[in-house]
Amino acid sequence: MFHRRHPSLTSILVLLAGSTAAAAPQRPEPVLVATAPGRPTSIAFAPGVTHQFYATDKTGRIWVMRGGSYLQTPFMDLRSLVNDTGEGGLLGMVFDPDFASNGYFYLSYNVGVGTGASLIARYSVVPGSVDVGDPMSAETLFGPVPQTTDRHKGGDLAFGPDGTLYFSLGDGGTADAAQDLASPLGKLHRIDPDLPFPHVPADNPFVAVSGALPTTWALGLRNPWRFDVDPATGDVFVGDVGESTWEEITRLAPGANGGWPCMEGDDCAFGTSCACNAGGLTLPIAQLGHSAPDSACAITGGIVYRGSAIPSLAGQYLFTDFCSGSFYGIENPGGPLPLRLDLSADVQSGGQALRFVVDFARDGDGEVHFVEHYGGRVWKLSPRSGFDAYCTAEPNSSGAAASLVASGSASIAAADLTLEVTQLPAQALGYFLIAGQRASVPGFGGSEGVLCLDQPIARWSSVVLSSGSGGQVSLTTDLTNLPPTVQIAPGHTWNFQYWTRDANPAPTSNTSSALSVTFRP
Repeated sequence: MFHRRHPSLTSILVLLAGSTAAAAPQRPEPVLVATAPGRPTSIAFAPGVTHQFYATDKTGRIWVMRGGSYLQTPFMDLRSLVNDTGEGGLLGMVFDPDFASNGYFYLSYNVGVGTGASLIARYSVVPGSVDVGDPMSAETLFGPVPQTTDRHKGGDLAFGPDGTLYFSLGDGGTADAAQDLASPLGKLHRIDPDLPFPHVPADNPFVAVSGALPTTWALGLRNPWRFDVDPATGDVFVGDVGESTWEEITRLAPGANGGWPCMEGDDCAFGTSCACNAGGLTLPIAQLGHSAPDSACAITGGIVYRGSAIPSLAGQYLFTDFCSGSFYGIENPGGPLPLRLDLSADVQSGGQALRFVVDFARDGDGEVHFVEHYGGRVWKLSPRSGFDAYCTAEPNSSGAAASLVASGSASIAAADLTLEVTQLPAQALGYFLIAGQRASVPGFGGSEGVLCLDQPIARWSSVVLSSGSGGQVSLTTDLTNLPPTVQIAPGHTWNFQYWTRDANPAPTSNTSSALSVTFRP
Protein backbone atom coordinates (compact mmCIF):
# COMPACT_ATOMS: atom_id res chain seq x y z
CA MET A 1 0.00 0.00 0.00
CA PHE A 2 1.13 3.55 -0.70
CA HIS A 3 1.49 5.88 2.30
CA ARG A 4 -1.62 7.92 3.10
CA ARG A 5 0.20 11.18 2.36
CA HIS A 6 0.12 10.19 -1.32
CA PRO A 7 -3.34 10.31 -2.97
CA SER A 8 -4.36 6.67 -3.39
CA LEU A 9 -6.20 4.82 -6.14
CA THR A 10 -9.32 4.99 -3.92
CA SER A 11 -9.17 8.77 -3.85
CA ILE A 12 -8.73 8.80 -7.59
CA LEU A 13 -11.99 6.89 -8.00
CA VAL A 14 -14.11 9.21 -5.88
CA LEU A 15 -12.86 12.63 -7.02
CA LEU A 16 -13.88 12.62 -10.66
CA ALA A 17 -15.46 15.46 -12.62
CA GLY A 18 -14.80 17.78 -15.54
CA SER A 19 -14.42 17.51 -19.27
CA THR A 20 -11.83 16.33 -21.73
CA ALA A 21 -8.60 18.31 -21.76
CA ALA A 22 -6.99 19.85 -24.82
CA ALA A 23 -5.37 17.43 -27.26
CA ALA A 24 -1.58 17.09 -27.31
CA PRO A 25 0.43 16.54 -30.50
CA GLN A 26 0.12 13.30 -32.44
CA ARG A 27 2.99 10.90 -33.00
CA PRO A 28 3.74 9.89 -36.60
CA GLU A 29 3.63 6.56 -38.36
CA PRO A 30 4.41 5.56 -41.98
CA VAL A 31 1.45 4.54 -44.14
CA LEU A 32 2.14 2.61 -47.34
CA VAL A 33 0.56 4.48 -50.27
CA ALA A 34 2.04 2.75 -53.34
CA THR A 35 4.82 0.57 -54.72
CA ALA A 36 6.83 1.92 -57.64
CA PRO A 37 8.40 -0.34 -60.27
CA GLY A 38 12.12 -0.80 -60.87
CA ARG A 39 14.62 0.81 -58.54
CA PRO A 40 13.16 4.23 -57.67
CA THR A 41 15.54 7.14 -57.18
CA SER A 42 13.15 10.01 -56.47
CA ILE A 43 9.51 11.01 -56.15
CA ALA A 44 7.94 14.34 -57.09
CA PHE A 45 4.60 16.12 -56.76
CA ALA A 46 3.38 18.51 -59.44
CA PRO A 47 1.79 21.79 -58.28
CA GLY A 48 -1.95 21.71 -58.86
CA VAL A 49 -2.02 17.94 -59.54
CA THR A 50 -3.65 16.34 -56.52
CA HIS A 51 -4.64 12.90 -57.77
CA GLN A 52 -1.18 11.48 -58.53
CA PHE A 53 2.57 11.86 -58.11
CA TYR A 54 5.64 10.72 -60.06
CA ALA A 55 8.55 8.35 -59.46
CA THR A 56 11.85 8.11 -61.34
CA ASP A 57 13.78 4.88 -61.65
CA LYS A 58 17.51 4.48 -62.02
CA THR A 59 17.43 3.23 -65.59
CA GLY A 60 15.68 6.32 -66.96
CA ARG A 61 11.92 5.86 -66.74
CA ILE A 62 9.40 8.09 -64.96
CA TRP A 63 6.18 6.56 -63.66
CA VAL A 64 2.80 8.06 -62.86
CA MET A 65 1.73 6.88 -59.39
CA ARG A 66 -2.03 6.90 -58.94
CA GLY A 67 -4.53 5.15 -56.68
CA GLY A 68 -1.93 3.02 -54.92
CA SER A 69 -0.43 1.70 -58.16
CA TYR A 70 1.24 3.05 -61.31
CA LEU A 71 0.19 3.54 -64.92
CA GLN A 72 1.62 0.82 -67.12
CA THR A 73 2.82 3.30 -69.73
CA PRO A 74 5.68 5.43 -68.36
CA PHE A 75 5.27 9.18 -68.14
CA MET A 76 8.57 9.29 -70.04
CA ASP A 77 11.25 6.77 -71.01
CA LEU A 78 14.82 8.07 -71.33
CA ARG A 79 16.62 4.73 -71.11
CA SER A 80 18.26 5.30 -74.49
CA LEU A 81 19.93 8.45 -73.08
CA VAL A 82 20.59 7.59 -69.45
CA ASN A 83 23.85 6.01 -68.28
CA ASP A 84 23.08 4.16 -65.03
CA THR A 85 26.57 2.78 -64.44
CA GLY A 86 27.56 2.64 -60.77
CA GLU A 87 25.87 5.44 -58.86
CA GLY A 88 24.65 7.08 -62.07
CA GLY A 89 21.23 7.04 -63.68
CA LEU A 90 18.12 9.19 -63.61
CA LEU A 91 18.64 10.64 -60.15
CA GLY A 92 16.29 13.55 -59.53
CA MET A 93 13.09 15.27 -60.66
CA VAL A 94 11.27 18.45 -59.69
CA PHE A 95 8.31 20.32 -61.16
CA ASP A 96 8.33 24.03 -61.92
CA PRO A 97 6.44 26.13 -59.33
CA ASP A 98 4.39 27.44 -62.28
CA PHE A 99 3.80 23.97 -63.71
CA ALA A 100 0.06 24.55 -63.97
CA SER A 101 0.68 27.28 -66.57
CA ASN A 102 3.98 26.29 -68.24
CA GLY A 103 4.08 22.47 -67.99
CA TYR A 104 7.81 22.41 -67.13
CA PHE A 105 9.68 19.81 -65.10
CA TYR A 106 13.41 19.33 -64.50
CA LEU A 107 15.60 16.22 -64.43
CA SER A 108 19.09 15.38 -63.19
CA TYR A 109 20.65 12.40 -64.95
CA ASN A 110 23.85 10.94 -66.37
CA VAL A 111 24.56 10.57 -70.09
CA GLY A 112 27.32 9.24 -72.35
CA VAL A 113 29.46 6.12 -72.11
CA GLY A 114 31.89 4.81 -69.51
CA THR A 115 31.64 6.81 -66.30
CA GLY A 116 29.35 9.26 -68.09
CA ALA A 117 28.58 12.93 -67.52
CA SER A 118 26.07 14.77 -65.32
CA LEU A 119 23.31 16.80 -66.95
CA ILE A 120 20.49 19.10 -65.79
CA ALA A 121 17.66 19.47 -68.33
CA ARG A 122 14.23 21.04 -68.57
CA TYR A 123 11.34 19.20 -70.21
CA SER A 124 7.64 19.86 -70.67
CA VAL A 125 4.54 17.71 -70.71
CA VAL A 126 2.59 16.98 -73.85
CA PRO A 127 0.04 19.84 -74.04
CA GLY A 128 -3.21 18.99 -72.31
CA SER A 129 -1.85 16.01 -70.35
CA VAL A 130 -0.21 15.52 -66.96
CA ASP A 131 0.35 11.84 -67.72
CA VAL A 132 2.81 12.17 -70.61
CA GLY A 133 6.12 14.01 -70.77
CA ASP A 134 7.55 15.08 -74.12
CA PRO A 135 11.07 13.58 -74.60
CA MET A 136 11.66 15.89 -77.56
CA SER A 137 11.23 19.02 -75.45
CA ALA A 138 14.62 18.72 -73.72
CA GLU A 139 16.58 21.89 -73.04
CA THR A 140 19.98 21.49 -71.39
CA LEU A 141 20.40 23.97 -68.52
CA PHE A 142 23.73 22.77 -67.14
CA GLY A 143 26.37 20.31 -68.31
CA PRO A 144 27.14 17.75 -69.39
CA VAL A 145 29.82 17.60 -66.67
CA PRO A 146 32.32 14.76 -67.38
CA GLN A 147 32.82 12.29 -64.54
CA THR A 148 36.08 10.42 -63.93
CA THR A 149 34.58 7.66 -61.77
CA ASP A 150 31.16 6.04 -61.40
CA ARG A 151 30.70 7.38 -57.85
CA HIS A 152 29.44 10.46 -56.00
CA LYS A 153 27.07 11.92 -58.58
CA GLY A 154 24.86 13.99 -56.29
CA GLY A 155 21.73 14.41 -58.38
CA ASP A 156 19.05 16.24 -56.44
CA LEU A 157 16.96 19.26 -57.51
CA ALA A 158 14.79 21.71 -55.55
CA PHE A 159 13.22 25.12 -56.07
CA GLY A 160 13.66 27.89 -53.54
CA PRO A 161 10.83 30.21 -52.47
CA ASP A 162 12.20 32.85 -54.87
CA GLY A 163 11.80 30.55 -57.90
CA THR A 164 15.49 29.76 -58.36
CA LEU A 165 16.54 26.17 -59.00
CA TYR A 166 19.15 24.44 -56.82
CA PHE A 167 20.92 21.25 -57.89
CA SER A 168 23.72 19.16 -56.41
CA LEU A 169 26.81 17.48 -57.85
CA GLY A 170 29.08 15.17 -55.85
CA ASP A 171 32.85 15.26 -56.04
CA GLY A 172 32.81 12.41 -58.55
CA GLY A 173 35.40 10.55 -56.51
CA THR A 174 37.90 13.41 -57.01
CA ALA A 175 37.89 14.81 -53.50
CA ASP A 176 39.91 18.00 -54.02
CA ALA A 177 37.49 19.12 -56.74
CA ALA A 178 35.10 20.04 -53.93
CA GLN A 179 37.38 22.98 -52.99
CA ASP A 180 38.14 24.05 -56.57
CA LEU A 181 35.85 26.95 -57.51
CA ALA A 182 36.60 26.34 -61.19
CA SER A 183 35.15 22.82 -60.95
CA PRO A 184 31.40 22.12 -60.76
CA LEU A 185 32.01 18.97 -58.67
CA GLY A 186 31.38 18.77 -54.93
CA LYS A 187 29.07 21.78 -55.05
CA LEU A 188 25.52 22.98 -54.63
CA HIS A 189 24.53 25.12 -57.63
CA ARG A 190 21.80 27.71 -58.12
CA ILE A 191 20.34 28.97 -61.39
CA ASP A 192 17.28 30.86 -62.58
CA PRO A 193 15.73 28.90 -65.48
CA ASP A 194 13.84 32.02 -66.59
CA LEU A 195 17.07 33.92 -67.26
CA PRO A 196 19.00 33.55 -70.52
CA PHE A 197 21.76 30.94 -70.61
CA PRO A 198 23.81 30.36 -68.43
CA HIS A 199 20.86 31.23 -66.14
CA VAL A 200 23.04 32.76 -63.37
CA PRO A 201 21.26 34.89 -60.74
CA ALA A 202 23.08 38.15 -60.10
CA ASP A 203 23.16 37.52 -56.34
CA ASN A 204 24.96 34.17 -56.53
CA PRO A 205 27.90 34.35 -54.09
CA PHE A 206 30.78 33.71 -56.55
CA VAL A 207 29.61 35.74 -59.54
CA ALA A 208 32.36 38.32 -59.07
CA VAL A 209 35.13 35.86 -58.10
CA SER A 210 37.70 35.48 -60.87
CA GLY A 211 37.93 31.91 -62.18
CA ALA A 212 34.95 30.69 -60.13
CA LEU A 213 32.01 28.95 -61.73
CA PRO A 214 29.21 31.52 -61.29
CA THR A 215 26.47 28.92 -60.74
CA THR A 216 28.17 27.73 -57.52
CA TRP A 217 26.16 28.50 -54.39
CA ALA A 218 28.09 26.37 -51.82
CA LEU A 219 31.20 24.18 -51.96
CA GLY A 220 33.17 21.62 -49.96
CA LEU A 221 30.68 18.73 -50.32
CA ARG A 222 31.48 15.05 -50.87
CA ASN A 223 28.22 13.57 -52.14
CA PRO A 224 25.16 15.77 -51.49
CA TRP A 225 22.83 13.02 -52.64
CA ARG A 226 19.73 14.69 -51.21
CA PHE A 227 19.03 18.22 -49.96
CA ASP A 228 16.00 20.38 -49.17
CA VAL A 229 15.10 24.04 -49.42
CA ASP A 230 12.60 24.94 -46.69
CA PRO A 231 9.65 26.57 -48.49
CA ALA A 232 8.83 28.65 -45.40
CA THR A 233 12.28 30.09 -44.65
CA GLY A 234 14.47 29.40 -47.68
CA ASP A 235 17.00 27.59 -45.43
CA VAL A 236 19.01 24.95 -47.30
CA PHE A 237 19.79 21.63 -45.61
CA VAL A 238 22.13 19.10 -47.21
CA GLY A 239 22.66 15.45 -46.37
CA ASP A 240 26.31 14.87 -47.26
CA VAL A 241 27.39 11.23 -47.50
CA GLY A 242 30.61 10.59 -45.58
CA GLU A 243 33.60 8.41 -46.33
CA SER A 244 34.93 6.45 -43.36
CA THR A 245 33.57 8.00 -40.17
CA TRP A 246 30.67 10.48 -40.34
CA GLU A 247 27.42 11.12 -42.19
CA GLU A 248 26.32 14.71 -41.84
CA ILE A 249 23.43 17.15 -42.11
CA THR A 250 24.60 20.70 -42.80
CA ARG A 251 22.66 23.95 -43.03
CA LEU A 252 24.25 25.97 -45.82
CA ALA A 253 24.22 29.70 -46.46
CA PRO A 254 25.26 31.38 -49.74
CA GLY A 255 28.99 30.84 -50.25
CA ALA A 256 29.25 28.25 -47.47
CA ASN A 257 32.13 25.78 -47.44
CA GLY A 258 31.29 22.34 -46.00
CA GLY A 259 34.98 21.56 -45.52
CA TRP A 260 35.35 18.37 -47.55
CA PRO A 261 37.95 16.86 -48.06
CA CYS A 262 39.78 18.56 -45.18
CA MET A 263 36.99 17.69 -42.74
CA GLU A 264 34.55 14.84 -42.38
CA GLY A 265 31.93 15.92 -39.91
CA ASP A 266 33.75 17.57 -37.01
CA ASP A 267 36.94 15.57 -37.64
CA CYS A 268 40.03 16.34 -39.69
CA ALA A 269 40.26 14.36 -42.92
CA PHE A 270 42.99 14.04 -45.54
CA GLY A 271 42.52 16.90 -48.00
CA THR A 272 45.39 19.16 -49.00
CA SER A 273 43.26 21.81 -50.73
CA CYS A 274 42.13 23.43 -47.48
CA ALA A 275 43.03 23.48 -43.80
CA CYS A 276 41.22 21.48 -41.12
CA ASN A 277 39.17 23.71 -38.82
CA ALA A 278 39.98 26.71 -40.99
CA GLY A 279 37.97 29.81 -40.30
CA GLY A 280 34.77 30.11 -42.27
CA LEU A 281 34.03 26.39 -42.65
CA THR A 282 30.43 25.34 -42.02
CA LEU A 283 30.16 22.39 -39.62
CA PRO A 284 27.18 20.03 -39.56
CA ILE A 285 24.15 20.57 -37.35
CA ALA A 286 23.86 16.78 -36.90
CA GLN A 287 26.03 13.79 -37.73
CA LEU A 288 25.75 10.00 -37.60
CA GLY A 289 28.71 7.73 -36.94
CA HIS A 290 29.62 4.67 -38.98
CA SER A 291 30.25 2.75 -35.75
CA ALA A 292 27.73 1.92 -33.02
CA PRO A 293 25.35 3.21 -31.81
CA ASP A 294 24.43 4.91 -35.12
CA SER A 295 25.86 2.24 -37.47
CA ALA A 296 25.18 4.55 -40.42
CA CYS A 297 26.60 4.16 -43.91
CA ALA A 298 24.97 6.66 -46.28
CA ILE A 299 22.78 9.49 -45.05
CA THR A 300 19.53 10.20 -46.88
CA GLY A 301 18.60 13.80 -46.22
CA GLY A 302 15.96 14.93 -45.73
CA ILE A 303 13.10 17.36 -45.65
CA VAL A 304 11.52 20.03 -43.44
CA TYR A 305 7.99 19.11 -42.37
CA ARG A 306 5.54 21.86 -43.33
CA GLY A 307 2.29 19.90 -43.16
CA SER A 308 -0.51 20.25 -40.60
CA ALA A 309 -1.53 16.65 -39.87
CA ILE A 310 1.29 16.01 -37.34
CA PRO A 311 1.81 19.23 -35.34
CA SER A 312 4.60 17.67 -33.26
CA LEU A 313 6.78 17.60 -36.41
CA ALA A 314 6.17 21.22 -37.43
CA GLY A 315 9.41 22.78 -38.64
CA GLN A 316 11.47 19.64 -37.99
CA TYR A 317 14.03 18.46 -40.52
CA LEU A 318 13.50 14.73 -41.10
CA PHE A 319 16.18 12.37 -42.40
CA THR A 320 17.28 8.75 -42.34
CA ASP A 321 20.20 6.46 -43.11
CA PHE A 322 20.13 4.28 -46.22
CA CYS A 323 21.57 1.18 -44.49
CA SER A 324 20.44 1.23 -40.86
CA GLY A 325 16.97 2.59 -41.49
CA SER A 326 17.20 4.69 -38.34
CA PHE A 327 14.95 7.73 -38.68
CA TYR A 328 15.62 11.14 -37.15
CA GLY A 329 14.22 14.62 -36.74
CA ILE A 330 16.04 17.84 -35.95
CA GLU A 331 14.15 20.36 -33.84
CA ASN A 332 14.97 23.99 -34.55
CA PRO A 333 17.16 23.08 -37.57
CA GLY A 334 17.54 26.70 -38.63
CA GLY A 335 18.29 28.04 -35.16
CA PRO A 336 21.31 28.24 -32.89
CA LEU A 337 20.52 25.08 -30.89
CA PRO A 338 19.34 22.31 -33.24
CA LEU A 339 18.42 19.12 -31.38
CA ARG A 340 18.54 15.67 -32.97
CA LEU A 341 15.61 13.39 -32.06
CA ASP A 342 15.42 9.65 -32.71
CA LEU A 343 12.06 8.83 -34.36
CA SER A 344 13.05 5.26 -35.26
CA ALA A 345 10.52 3.65 -32.91
CA ASP A 346 7.71 5.43 -34.76
CA VAL A 347 8.90 5.25 -38.36
CA GLN A 348 8.94 1.50 -38.98
CA SER A 349 6.65 -1.19 -40.35
CA GLY A 350 5.79 -4.37 -38.47
CA GLY A 351 8.54 -3.63 -36.00
CA GLN A 352 11.13 -3.40 -38.78
CA ALA A 353 13.14 -0.35 -39.82
CA LEU A 354 12.39 1.08 -43.27
CA ARG A 355 15.73 0.75 -45.02
CA PHE A 356 17.10 1.94 -48.37
CA VAL A 357 15.16 5.22 -48.39
CA VAL A 358 16.46 7.34 -51.30
CA ASP A 359 14.22 10.40 -51.42
CA PHE A 360 11.72 12.57 -49.56
CA ALA A 361 9.05 14.85 -51.06
CA ARG A 362 6.25 17.15 -49.89
CA ASP A 363 2.80 16.88 -51.41
CA GLY A 364 0.58 19.91 -52.08
CA ASP A 365 -0.46 20.01 -48.42
CA GLY A 366 3.11 19.89 -47.15
CA GLU A 367 2.80 16.29 -45.95
CA VAL A 368 5.95 14.17 -46.24
CA HIS A 369 6.37 11.09 -48.45
CA PHE A 370 9.47 8.95 -48.92
CA VAL A 371 10.47 6.04 -51.16
CA GLU A 372 12.68 2.96 -50.80
CA HIS A 373 15.19 2.17 -53.57
CA TYR A 374 14.95 -1.61 -53.19
CA GLY A 375 11.34 -2.78 -53.27
CA GLY A 376 9.95 0.58 -54.36
CA ARG A 377 7.60 1.12 -51.42
CA VAL A 378 6.34 4.71 -51.07
CA TRP A 379 5.31 5.80 -47.59
CA LYS A 380 3.45 8.81 -46.24
CA LEU A 381 4.03 10.09 -42.71
CA SER A 382 0.62 10.29 -41.05
CA PRO A 383 -0.78 10.74 -37.55
CA ARG A 384 -0.40 7.45 -35.72
CA SER A 385 -3.51 5.39 -36.32
CA GLY A 386 -5.35 4.41 -33.18
CA PHE A 387 -3.41 6.77 -30.88
CA ASP A 388 -4.59 10.13 -29.55
CA ALA A 389 -2.43 11.95 -27.01
CA TYR A 390 -4.38 14.34 -24.78
CA CYS A 391 -4.38 16.13 -21.42
CA THR A 392 -1.45 18.42 -20.55
CA ALA A 393 0.46 17.34 -17.42
CA GLU A 394 1.58 19.62 -14.59
CA PRO A 395 5.31 20.03 -13.80
CA ASN A 396 6.67 17.69 -11.14
CA SER A 397 9.70 18.04 -8.86
CA SER A 398 12.05 17.43 -11.80
CA GLY A 399 10.88 20.78 -13.18
CA ALA A 400 9.27 19.15 -16.21
CA ALA A 401 5.87 17.65 -16.97
CA ALA A 402 5.83 13.86 -17.37
CA SER A 403 5.04 12.82 -20.95
CA LEU A 404 3.33 9.54 -21.89
CA VAL A 405 3.98 8.26 -25.42
CA ALA A 406 3.46 4.96 -27.22
CA SER A 407 5.49 2.98 -29.71
CA GLY A 408 4.63 -0.16 -31.61
CA SER A 409 1.04 -0.33 -32.84
CA ALA A 410 -2.56 -0.50 -31.68
CA SER A 411 -2.86 -3.98 -33.20
CA ILE A 412 -4.04 -6.68 -30.78
CA ALA A 413 -2.42 -9.42 -32.86
CA ALA A 414 0.93 -7.64 -32.90
CA ALA A 415 0.88 -7.20 -29.10
CA ASP A 416 3.74 -4.72 -29.43
CA LEU A 417 2.18 -1.64 -27.83
CA THR A 418 4.72 -0.13 -25.45
CA LEU A 419 3.89 2.73 -23.10
CA GLU A 420 6.77 4.98 -22.08
CA VAL A 421 6.86 7.92 -19.66
CA THR A 422 9.72 10.40 -19.59
CA GLN A 423 10.54 13.49 -17.49
CA LEU A 424 9.55 11.83 -14.22
CA PRO A 425 11.20 12.56 -10.87
CA ALA A 426 14.23 10.31 -10.41
CA GLN A 427 13.81 7.08 -8.40
CA ALA A 428 10.05 7.62 -8.05
CA LEU A 429 7.60 4.72 -7.77
CA GLY A 430 4.38 4.62 -9.80
CA TYR A 431 2.10 2.64 -12.09
CA PHE A 432 -0.03 2.86 -15.23
CA LEU A 433 -3.79 3.44 -15.04
CA ILE A 434 -6.48 2.58 -17.59
CA ALA A 435 -10.08 3.75 -18.02
CA GLY A 436 -12.77 3.75 -20.66
CA GLN A 437 -13.58 7.44 -20.40
CA ARG A 438 -11.65 10.72 -20.24
CA ALA A 439 -11.81 13.44 -17.61
CA SER A 440 -9.87 16.46 -16.39
CA VAL A 441 -9.57 16.80 -12.60
CA PRO A 442 -6.78 19.16 -11.43
CA GLY A 443 -5.40 18.57 -7.92
CA PHE A 444 -7.41 15.40 -7.35
CA GLY A 445 -7.18 14.10 -3.77
CA GLY A 446 -4.39 16.53 -2.91
CA SER A 447 -2.23 15.54 -5.86
CA GLU A 448 -0.35 18.17 -7.84
CA GLY A 449 -1.30 16.45 -11.06
CA VAL A 450 -4.33 16.37 -13.34
CA LEU A 451 -6.38 13.18 -13.46
CA CYS A 452 -7.32 12.59 -17.10
CA LEU A 453 -9.34 9.38 -16.65
CA ASP A 454 -12.98 8.89 -15.64
CA GLN A 455 -14.29 5.97 -13.60
CA PRO A 456 -14.12 3.07 -13.48
CA ILE A 457 -10.31 3.24 -13.32
CA ALA A 458 -8.03 0.22 -13.01
CA ARG A 459 -4.33 -0.39 -12.78
CA TRP A 460 -3.13 -1.48 -16.21
CA SER A 461 -0.48 -3.65 -14.60
CA SER A 462 0.03 -4.81 -11.06
CA VAL A 463 3.74 -4.04 -11.41
CA VAL A 464 5.00 -1.03 -9.48
CA LEU A 465 7.70 0.68 -11.53
CA SER A 466 10.68 2.83 -10.56
CA SER A 467 11.73 5.76 -12.74
CA GLY A 468 15.40 5.11 -11.97
CA SER A 469 18.10 7.73 -12.27
CA GLY A 470 16.90 8.73 -15.75
CA GLY A 471 13.35 9.59 -14.70
CA GLN A 472 11.59 7.28 -17.15
CA VAL A 473 9.63 4.03 -17.23
CA SER A 474 8.25 1.79 -19.96
CA LEU A 475 5.87 -1.15 -20.10
CA THR A 476 5.04 -3.45 -23.02
CA THR A 477 1.44 -4.66 -23.22
CA ASP A 478 0.50 -8.07 -21.91
CA LEU A 479 -2.96 -8.75 -23.33
CA THR A 480 -3.11 -12.15 -21.60
CA ASN A 481 -3.07 -10.64 -18.11
CA LEU A 482 -5.66 -7.85 -18.03
CA PRO A 483 -7.38 -6.16 -15.09
CA PRO A 484 -10.74 -7.85 -14.31
CA THR A 485 -12.74 -4.81 -15.47
CA VAL A 486 -10.90 -4.47 -18.78
CA GLN A 487 -11.67 -6.28 -22.02
CA ILE A 488 -9.66 -5.48 -25.16
CA ALA A 489 -11.32 -6.02 -28.54
CA PRO A 490 -10.99 -4.46 -32.00
CA GLY A 491 -12.63 -1.06 -32.04
CA HIS A 492 -12.46 -0.61 -28.27
CA THR A 493 -10.90 2.65 -27.07
CA TRP A 494 -9.04 2.78 -23.76
CA ASN A 495 -7.31 5.69 -22.07
CA PHE A 496 -3.97 5.45 -20.27
CA GLN A 497 -2.15 7.64 -17.75
CA TYR A 498 0.78 7.24 -15.37
CA TRP A 499 0.55 7.98 -11.61
CA THR A 500 3.77 8.63 -9.69
CA ARG A 501 4.89 9.48 -6.20
CA ASP A 502 6.60 12.85 -5.86
CA ALA A 503 7.88 15.33 -3.29
CA ASN A 504 7.33 18.94 -4.32
CA PRO A 505 8.59 19.71 -1.67
CA ALA A 506 6.30 17.75 0.69
CA PRO A 507 5.29 14.18 -0.19
CA THR A 508 2.61 14.25 -2.84
CA SER A 509 1.86 12.65 -6.22
CA ASN A 510 1.66 13.72 -9.84
CA THR A 511 0.58 12.34 -13.21
CA SER A 512 1.70 12.23 -16.80
CA SER A 513 -0.10 13.36 -19.91
CA ALA A 514 -2.64 10.84 -21.18
CA LEU A 515 -3.01 8.66 -24.25
CA SER A 516 -6.06 7.18 -25.93
CA VAL A 517 -5.64 3.89 -27.84
CA THR A 518 -8.25 2.53 -30.24
CA PHE A 519 -7.29 -1.11 -30.67
CA ARG A 520 -7.22 -2.84 -34.05
CA PRO A 521 -7.36 -6.57 -34.90
